[in-house]
Amino acid sequence: MRPEGRDLPRLGIRLPRLDRSTSKKVWLAVGQKESTPRPDGTPIDIVRFTDTLLTEAVETHIVEGVPVKIFGIVKTVSDCFRFPHRIGLSVAIEGLQEALRQRNATTGEISA
Repeated sequence: MRPEGRDLPRLGIRLPRLDRSTSKKVWLAVGQKESTPRPDGTPIDIVRFTDTLLTEAVETHIVEGVPVKIFGIVKTVSDCFRFPHRIGLSVAIEGLQEALRQRNATTGEISA
């Protein structure tokens, strides 16, 4: 599952710190012209971003010994509201509430 040979992946939503749902789906952000990855069994949902949006607020985390690029919490919450028709407004609101409750972000950071 390597889109265009790039390091895997730029992960968007579904941070365990914010998402209390039981969904096993992984949200993957890819460039507008990148091919769609074909995973082997993992359900994914693709969101296409411009190159600028793909590089903003990216953090590298080690997942099972592999470096994985994911978006920070503030960007993740903002992106939930950017795609309410795909993610669901209730999920976006829940993510916002959790980020604020856990003091992972402020309203000023999210609205910026």
